[in-house]
Order: sequence, then C-alpha cells, then structure tokens
Amino acid sequence: LTDWFITLFPAPGPGKDFSVQTNYQYAITPAGSAFEVRLQPFTLQFDGREGLELGPVIFKFTPQTGETLGITMQLPAKAPVMSAGKVDAELTIGSQQLSAVWNRKLANFDSFDLQLSDLALEDAAKQGRLTLAGLSASSGRSEEQGNWVESFRCELRRLAFTDATTQWQVDTIGGRGEASGTNPKRFLELRIKVQQGLKHIDTLPP
Repeated sequence: LTDWFITLFPAPGPGKDFSVQTNYQYAITPAGSAFEVRLQPFTLQFDGREGLELGPVIFKFTPQTGETLGITMQLPAKAPVMSAGKVDAELTIGSQQLSAVWNRKLANFDSFDLQLSDLALEDAAKQGRLTLAGLSASSGRSEEQGNWVESFRCELRRLAFTDATTQWQVDTIGGRGEASGTNPKRFLELRIKVQQGLKHIDTLPP
C-alpha cells in the first residue's frame, strides 16, 4: 500500500517538472496493534530547482476485521520550501486529521477523510503570505444487493493572499460527486487504466 502511495507521484528524472524524492527502501515497524512506515525524506520537487521538504510522512496501518485495513497519515507541522540550497519559504499546518479504510479485496478505499486547518505559506523575506483556513476531503463507499455507490466531496475555505500591495480572498471552493454501478471490480479496472493513461501522458515529450 505504501508503494501504491509513492507511485501516485512521478519519480525523479530528466525533464520532469514535478516529481518526488523519497526512501523507496522503507522499513515496516510494529507499533502496538499497528504497523508504522516512515518516509524520510519526502520531497516534492518542482522544475528541478525548488522542493517542498514534506518529510517525514508517517503511515500507521491497523488490521481490521475481514479484508479492511485502517490507515492514518501524519505530516510535519512545518515544511520548508528550498531553492538552490536555501530556505525560500515555509509551509505550516495548524492541525491535521488524515484517516482511511482500505479494502484489500477490491484494492480501493471504503472511506477516506482529510481535514487540514490553518495552513500558511510565507516566503523567507516575509513579503507575501498565502493562507487557507481549511481543506477537507472525504469519500465513502457502500454496497447493497450487488449495487455499489461511491460519493466524495472536497472544500477549501477562506483562501487568501496578502503582500505589501495586494490583498485577495476566496471564501469557499467546493465540489461533490458520486459514482455508482453493479460491478465494482469492472469500475476499478477502468479507473486503473485511466490512471495508467495519465501517467503515460506525463512521460510524453513536450
């Protein structure tokens, strides 16, 4: 599952505008009734020159009944944005809650919940500040008599930017969606093919 998470981000390579640098040889450590994985470093790289040092990213996996696995993820409270070896800006996260239930049989999430609040990105010279009061995203999945339904929603609250000459704010950006059908495995196969197609597009030369 950790491998699957890492593959959501492109690996470093020539000509890539976005990639992730992390420890692919991670260790799985028992932690009570759970198992812990720590990805350090975990750096999101942009244009090969700038990077958001987001590590360590800590996962905890807790086996549940049947085919499900409980998951939590923890990000650092502060993460520097580096440019040419120097701190260019800093990302802060006031509070966070990231949890999910993974269905191993379907290789899909039964539920997912992300709650981040009081996010801020400020440059080292403190000349500009981008803030986000809250970011939430969730999804849920249910099955009944052979039919399945997946619903999801996301919302950004009070996105604002301030510098010496400019101020702007967006109160709310949100979205909701739903997918349903009678063959969840077929839907999963189609989604995997779409993801593979998107990755192929990313590798094409400009």
